[in-house]
Amino acid sequence: MSEPENKRRLSAILAADMVGYTRLMEADEDGTLNAWRLARTEIIEPAIASHHGRIVKLTGDGFLAEFSAVTNAMNCALALQTNLAGGDLVFRMGVNLGDVVEEAGDIYGEGVNIAARLEGIADPGGICVSASVYEQVKNRLECDFEDRGKQQLKHVAEPIGVFAICPGGGNAKVHKPNAPGTTADKPSIAVLPFDNLSGDVEQEYFSDGMAEDIITALSRLRGFFVTARNSSFAYKGQSPDVRAVAKDLGVRYVLEGSVRKSGERVRITAQLIDGESGNHIWAERYDRKLDDIFDLQDEITLTVVGAIEPELGRAERERARHTPTENLAAWESYQRGLWHLYRFGKADISEAIQLFKRAGEMDANFAAPFASLSYAHASNFIRGFSTDPAEELNNAHSTAQKALLLDPSDALAHWSVGTVCIFRRDHAAAVESLFNSIELNPSFAMAHAQLGCALCMSARYDECFEHFDQADRLGSKDPMIWLSVMGRAFAHFFSKDYETAATWAKKAASIPSAPLWTRAAYCAALCKSGRQTEAATIRDE
Repeated sequence: MSEPENKRRLSAILAADMVGYTRLMEADEDGTLNAWRLARTEIIEPAIASHHGRIVKLTGDGFLAEFSAVTNAMNCALALQTNLAGGDLVFRMGVNLGDVVEEAGDIYGEGVNIAARLEGIADPGGICVSASVYEQVKNRLECDFEDRGKQQLKHVAEPIGVFAICPGGGNAKVHKPNAPGTTADKPSIAVLPFDNLSGDVEQEYFSDGMAEDIITALSRLRGFFVTARNSSFAYKGQSPDVRAVAKDLGVRYVLEGSVRKSGERVRITAQLIDGESGNHIWAERYDRKLDDIFDLQDEITLTVVGAIEPELGRAERERARHTPTENLAAWESYQRGLWHLYRFGKADISEAIQLFKRAGEMDANFAAPFASLSYAHASNFIRGFSTDPAEELNNAHSTAQKALLLDPSDALAHWSVGTVCIFRRDHAAAVESLFNSIELNPSFAMAHAQLGCALCMSARYDECFEHFDQADRLGSKDPMIWLSVMGRAFAHFFSKDYETAATWAKKAASIPSAPLWTRAAYCAALCKSGRQTEAATIRDE
């Protein structure tokens, strides 16, 4: 008797996976399993049934569902993410329309594979869909789409168009770059699973959780595209060539690391590598006492992300600087603008302003150039380069507001608004904006520095030093670190501790990127501490 023929059909596939499952299980296994059970029975299963779908399979941390109509699959995914938002569990989801083969109640085929790969590149709490899905639903859903361009998905022969869902919009519309280079050309990074060198398989959860937390933290940064956990963790247990990994995953940078536990101490190493050349861009080692393992994970995650973000930015600025001007896309124009801005000279700031404007013209939906344009105008204001300071500050304010309007979830946009508010002496608004910036990106060193300054100007001296400490720890190599140093000087000065203020002001004035007025602040602190002769010498130098 011949075997029954496999059933082949066109279906809409929804794949979902829980974010940070390993860490959740290690932190509270019973609580996580209970939350997963409640999510399935009270949210996931009813939603799939009400949208005329079926659950094909459940995994330990996700599920696969099939729908006959793509609109049902999409409405179900949107409903699920809305209902799951704010809960203990966060999911990534992918939706694809394609051929599937049914066998013994399960389904297989490229349609399923693509849905799973789309889920892997979705943001936490987000949804990615294929171009075939977008074409079917683009005029039929109450949501916005972000065009992420064609992407080479792992184990999929041809690149496919990918769209990310932005729930809550009006009729579906697509945010698409006006020029190449603003989305796909963002610096991309894969975080490989950290090697467990402890000789104890029980420590796997810690090394895996370390990498997962860094992936999640990097995903919050607007300036970078981060390969999803499922893609990078395919290399777990291997010793792959980093350049091959970068080529396979289509990323520019790779972060790898290791964890070694010995007794009550743990050593964590991390290396940031250029995926094309294989050269090390940054490396660091962290030795810590193993008191609370999850507090330690949080600390190391914050520190690593805070360290590699400026290193990635520096590498991108150098890359853009060597790109011929006629070939500059929006992202590279923005990066070249940053390179000039961080030189802090009058001519360089002027060039930065032109490059930021060019980037904004090339992609009117790209918030970062407008946020940085705001700071360029603010730099002219605080460094005395402007012939019309009031107009310069107005320009800084308007461009910061435009950045925030374009992307309310961008930490840099909130930072630029907060920075301008300080110069406008609206310190309450500055504190609010800068707290928002840190909430969006806890590793943003200069948001901590600027918040410290805003708190200082609000006479909240006990609070400001905590943020100066964070800025120093996260951004010791940041070209704007003088903000934190000078902020400390002001806090001590306003607290009438003039000797300490003079010490910090001297340090700030010695930083090459600091504005000239830091020397005036140093002189003022010296005078207040009774050291007028020294102040006169500094003044006359």
